[in-house]
Amino acid sequence: MKKHLALMAALMLSTALLSVAQDGPTLIADIPFSFMAGGKTLPAGQYQFAEGSLGKEMVIRGQNVKADVFAPVVTRLGERPGDQAEVVFDKVDNTYYFSEVHVPGMDGYLFQGASGKHTHARVKASRK
Repeated sequence: MKKHLALMAALMLSTALLSVAQDGPTLIADIPFSFMAGGKTLPAGQYQFAEGSLGKEMVIRGQNVKADVFAPVVTRLGERPGDQAEVVFDKVDNTYYFSEVHVPGMDGYLFQGASGKHTHARVKASRK
C-alpha cells in the first residue's frame, strides 16, 4: 500500500511540474551528440526544452530518455538579434555540456556548463 501511495504522489508531482513547464517557451532540437545536463548524460536525439518553475529551471524531455531532466537557470541573458532559436553547448574535448538556450524576441537562459577553457557547439531549434 505504501508503494502504491508513493507512486501516486510521484505521478501527481510529475503532472504538476509538467503543467508548470508548459507555461514558458518550448523549443525542439535534434541534438547530434550526447551531452551533460542536470547532472546526467543524455544520448543524441530529439529533445524538447521547456521553461519550468517560474523561469528558474529548464525541463529537458527526450524521446529516448525515460525521465525528464531539470537544469537550474544560473541567470538570464540579454536578447540576441535575429530570428533563429538555438541551444548552445560548451565543448571540452569530446564532451558536450548544456549551457545556453536562446529564443527569438526574449531573454536567453544560461546554465552551468563546462568550467575552464572550452569551445561552443550551436544547434538550431524550432518553437513548438
